Amino acid sequence: MLTHVSQRPVFVPVLTHTSVMYCEVLAHVRKHVMQGRTLDREAVVLELGDALWCLTIAADTLGVPLGDVAGRNVAKLRQRHPG
Repeated sequence: MLTHVSQRPVFVPVLTHTSVMYCEVLAHVRKHVMQGRTLDREAVVLELGDALWCLTIAADTLGVPLGDVAGRNVAKLRQRHPG
């Protein structure tokens, strides 16, 4: 759990790396949509796995199970988009 200022240096690089992983996913999608290339689904799945790993580390650093993060997100989206 992120309980002390000394732990913050770990948290920021993990989140930065997460955004890099999402950019990698978007790069594959962009090439597919904008350049007409075949979507390399395996590469996208591998990049999503890297992003998931980073999110897991970030959630763990905060002391929050990743399942709780997902559940809270579902609840937020249901409230935002009812029906």
